[in-house]
Amino acid sequence: MHERGQFFNLGATRSLVPLGAVVLAWLTAAPGVWAQTTCTCPALNLYGSCRVAAINHKAEEFPGSAAFVRVSTPPGPVKNYLYIADLFIGATYRFDATDISKLPTTPAVKFPSPGGPQSTTGLVFNPHDQRLYWAIGGKLVRTSSDLSDPKYPDSIEEVAEVDMAELANLLRLPKVGVLAGLTYHVSRKAFWGVDIVNDVYFEFDLDGKPTVIAEGLNQTALHFRSPALSPFGGGAYGNSITYVNLEGKEFFDLPVGRLAEGKVTRVERVHAAEGTEGGIFFTFGDATGLYYPLDKTIGKNDFVTGIFYWDAPCGANQGMEVLMDLGTSTGQSKIFLVSADPTESRGLASFNCSITGSVVQLDWLISQGYKTLEISRLDVRANQSKKILMLENGAAGPGSASDKNVSDGLYEYTATLTSLKDEIFPDRACRITVGRGSVISSTSYLSNQHPSDRRPFAITSIGSRDRLVVADLESGNAHVYDLDLNFKGGFPGPFVKGLNFQLGLTTGVAWSSKDNLLLWLFNQDGQHFLQATELLTNGNEIAGFRNIGAAARVRTPFNLTRNPDLAGLAYDAVRDQYWAADRQNGVAYSFAADGSFTGRSATQQIPNPREVNGFTGGGLAVVDSGDNMLVLDWVVGKSADGFAHELARIAYSRSKPAGGAEQIILPGSETLIVDLPSTLLAREPAGLVFVAKEGQPPFEYAVAEDTQRIYKLRMKEGIFGKEFIRGDANADGNINVSDPSFILYYLFKGGAKPPCADAADATDDEMIDISDAIQIFRHLFLGAGPLPEPFSSCGRDFDPDFDPTKDLTCDLATCL
Repeated sequence: MHERGQFFNLGATRSLVPLGAVVLAWLTAAPGVWAQTTCTCPALNLYGSCRVAAINHKAEEFPGSAAFVRVSTPPGPVKNYLYIADLFIGATYRFDATDISKLPTTPAVKFPSPGGPQSTTGLVFNPHDQRLYWAIGGKLVRTSSDLSDPKYPDSIEEVAEVDMAELANLLRLPKVGVLAGLTYHVSRKAFWGVDIVNDVYFEFDLDGKPTVIAEGLNQTALHFRSPALSPFGGGAYGNSITYVNLEGKEFFDLPVGRLAEGKVTRVERVHAAEGTEGGIFFTFGDATGLYYPLDKTIGKNDFVTGIFYWDAPCGANQGMEVLMDLGTSTGQSKIFLVSADPTESRGLASFNCSITGSVVQLDWLISQGYKTLEISRLDVRANQSKKILMLENGAAGPGSASDKNVSDGLYEYTATLTSLKDEIFPDRACRITVGRGSVISSTSYLSNQHPSDRRPFAITSIGSRDRLVVADLESGNAHVYDLDLNFKGGFPGPFVKGLNFQLGLTTGVAWSSKDNLLLWLFNQDGQHFLQATELLTNGNEIAGFRNIGAAARVRTPFNLTRNPDLAGLAYDAVRDQYWAADRQNGVAYSFAADGSFTGRSATQQIPNPREVNGFTGGGLAVVDSGDNMLVLDWVVGKSADGFAHELARIAYSRSKPAGGAEQIILPGSETLIVDLPSTLLAREPAGLVFVAKEGQPPFEYAVAEDTQRIYKLRMKEGIFGKEFIRGDANADGNINVSDPSFILYYLFKGGAKPPCADAADATDDEMIDISDAIQIFRHLFLGAGPLPEPFSSCGRDFDPDFDPTKDLTCDLATCL
């Protein structure tokens, strides 16, 4: 979902998100017309492999386009036009596109759009009635078909309002959507649009009614979801759609991207029909294996908002894709033309990775037979890559592989496919966090009980009830979950919108283990308030919250360079005080429940752990606290990153001179980094809470406002050390009689220590003793069978309860 836009500020995320939905439409030309044009791409280019031209526009003249149209007007002189409807200022531009080699220098003729200053989000030509159709304010508007007139068509007719409420009802969507892109499916004689709130592409008729189809005993709408949706339910970017017909085969081309990527990043070709190909059944929206990354195709781009497939302007097998890029950072919007007709070969339709313990599961779908498929693993932080799989002469269909015993860290898996004709397709890649920081489970924040709650932000754990409370940034309501993320109800918070709190934001909530109260942090017009509440219960469950006393104002330091913006309230039980992050000034403060500082303000400010001008997000959690130390988890980012996206764990020392105020020794030491967008597939997470129950492994719960989900992250260490083969005690690359002899000399003759302790631990009991030597002898000479993994191949020793002070690890790899 990404309705957070028409370029409005996300507040906590401080990022501008362009929502200009752009659609490119065409009017059918006479046969052979496009053979007269001149092209610079050779025939039979791979999909998206050749860029023909780019047209520049000044930002003040062309701030954001909404639609392209190609027009041919026989009989009479052939005139081929691109019509471009501006999203913002109610203007339309027409380019003479008879010769696309001259298109970048062709002056545009400017006309008023039929909707005037209203946003035009779609434009398409219906060849069956020879009319232009515009999407304006969620309505279909039809204009004159006499496009040969040098004047702009002035015959305007409102046709219908597209029934987005019925679409939401048929698909059981959490919210009624907004219509953006528009295209026309010629063989089905129907329109297709994009619901940019719910990331749904759907079909509708001339009356604006969604196409209804059977789904078992129920009814649904003909639709498909965005191919960029994350497996955790996060939204996607993708505002436009264009219809493609190649020799009777029908497709849609979609510019899409994940929210974590911050923009549209690629163009995907999906099926626009049902059928079978290469033994694989497909239906509407299924991937074809054709895609191209925008950064490699058109170079630097800001936000591609529109697409139009231009059939064969340069002859057979030389179709073009027309793309519009909004110049949000450069001030220069551009129209790009790229090759869009592929050869017969196709690449990977999909490539995904998931994690269970220390095993990364890789799954893919290949549309056609291939020559080679190579998969590599990149350790992102160490910048070390390793090939883990090579398949040759494979057939079309799904495939899978497991990468076992992967050490804790952040990895990027890349799949490179070579066709039977030696064509190398663009790589598919996926990122995964293994061990600490990996996602155990997640759940949607959206609830039918509170449909207006759309912005989860603050989170805390109520230890006395084993419950989580997630507060909505705007509404002030709170949702309650158990520690397994099962929804337990929603209740008004103390700052729910009303007469006194229309404009404020609930930015923090924290549970006090001392008095079993919740403290809420509220920002109204730049002033911050704290409100204590007690729990209302119904049996074992929470039934709501009741205010205790009046709200107290938080007194921030006087020496700040910017107005404070506090978020991420966290409770320190040892000091009976609260911490919050100031996102504007990049510091954290400690204060009491009445809003007063618990120490001198200069000593109770902790600066951003990264750099002076770095970013601080809305997440702050107390991990540990004692007489001499404090450990905090921050959501932070460097100034070069542009936003806060990393979970950093910082350990600080405390001291209290005789007769003086307690000091926090700066800087702290960083011990943990988790790249949250790669882990959660969310752009910028908000709240955090650390939960460590006695006798159980610790977890971190994170809230992401853009994906509207709550995540449970593993914080227990997994596996460390180098790769090894179990039994290779002397690290010579072989398992033979020298290995048990090496162990015996080490144990009883003062011999050298095994270079890889895990390899010498043949019984995998986390000890090196005589039983290990005996186990290797039994394997070698008595047919005792294989040793515990990793034995059949190189790997690491996964231990879900790894204790670095007790358990063995591997300092020197015994295999490469």
